[in-house]
Amino acid sequence: MKTHTNTPTSAGESNINCVLVDASKHTRFMKRVKSMSCLMTLLSLCLIMFSGCGPSQKELAEVAKLSYGDGAGITAVVKLTNQTLLADVVCNASADNIRNAAFEKLTSQEALAIVAKSAKDLSVRAAAFNRLVDQRILADFAKNDKDFSVRYAAFTKLTDPDQAILADVIKNHKDFSVRLAAIRKLTDQAILAGIAKNDKDPTFREAALEKIADQRSLADIVKNTADYSIRQAAFEKVTDQAALADIAKNAKKSPTRFDAVQKLTDQAALAGIAKNDEESAVRNAAIKRITDQATLADFAKNAKDLPARGFAFERITDQRILADIAKNDEDSVTRFDAVEKLTDQAALVDVAKNAKNSSDRGHAFDKITDQRILADIAKNDKDSSVRENAVRKLTDQTALADIAKNDKDSSIRSAVISNLTNQAALADIAKNDKDFSVYFVAIQKITDQATLADIAKNAAESGARTVAQKRLDKLNLKPAVE
Repeated sequence: MKTHTNTPTSAGESNINCVLVDASKHTRFMKRVKSMSCLMTLLSLCLIMFSGCGPSQKELAEVAKLSYGDGAGITAVVKLTNQTLLADVVCNASADNIRNAAFEKLTSQEALAIVAKSAKDLSVRAAAFNRLVDQRILADFAKNDKDFSVRYAAFTKLTDPDQAILADVIKNHKDFSVRLAAIRKLTDQAILAGIAKNDKDPTFREAALEKIADQRSLADIVKNTADYSIRQAAFEKVTDQAALADIAKNAKKSPTRFDAVQKLTDQAALAGIAKNDEESAVRNAAIKRITDQATLADFAKNAKDLPARGFAFERITDQRILADIAKNDEDSVTRFDAVEKLTDQAALVDVAKNAKNSSDRGHAFDKITDQRILADIAKNDKDSSVRENAVRKLTDQTALADIAKNDKDSSIRSAVISNLTNQAALADIAKNDKDFSVYFVAIQKITDQATLADIAKNAAESGARTVAQKRLDKLNLKPAVE
């Protein structure tokens, strides 16, 4: 009889065998579990289908998610129509074929968005995202997704991207051409201004500036950017008076303020700059741009800076204001210059009558040429010396004759005769004036023989008759004999 002897095994081999036996048992166990799961899934579907009322959409979704890819799971997906539940199956089903079958049935953009956000499988998320076309949903991705690559992918599918989305791309994308393209699509003036002022790349700063039209944004760039070329390019685009005034008042660099003043026409703004700017060049430039006569008068009278007063005075043309300066300014040179600039006859008369300084009154009087005004002064001024000066400037023969006949002051009547040439008027004075100094001068200017003879015969004053006779004798003329 043959005896069988067992070969002893090592402890390690024994452990491996045990593991293999356990693994084999586990595999057989899992197959039984899977079979039981499939059976349970099928049984659940059958119970649902034959329960008398049919499976609900939610129940079908649960069957599909529990399925290991068996026919029951496929059947459940086929019967599913609710897009939200289909998206849930795509995100959470265990079996690939179940997820794929559910994915193929997705038509709703909202459901696709759920999958694109929530699916565990990145390839499934990407496939869902690629089917998105709804601009509102894409904008939500572009704004809120944590992954910039997803935000950018959504941005590329937007036909009219939101300004905040564009700003995000400009800030975070590394590609030069992508950032530049986003800037060229951007319209938000504040965001563009920020890029023009602060971006490190000059190309992006220039591209942003090209898109800016808002005057306040341009003024902000002019005042605050360090890049000279950007500052100047922005300044060239500023036309609004409020924006220019802001630059002229608040720019840190005086040359920038000076340039702004050259484009400024707002009179109140110019006056403020002329008074308050710390640089005399800017103040004087502002004064040279002021046309408002009252403002200029204020500077001409009150500016502390003498050159500024001079610049202001040079621009005054208003005759009323010049007359006021000529009458009242404390500086004699300024008063003199004011009279020199006066051309209005009424204004000259005002100064001639009312200036505090006699030389200013005389200066103004010397510039009066209007015969009607001179005649009025000669007839009515209370000051005889003023009337006499007016008479000496008169050439109007009718006015002179009237004054010669009617003025009560003999010196005035005598002064009139020096300008009177009308022989009839002279004869009338010679015959009727009672003052020797008056009729004597009048007779000396008469050359007509018959007129002298008439005076020698008919003058009211004997002295006038005698003077006329002597004048005739001197001219070798004989008096008329009755």
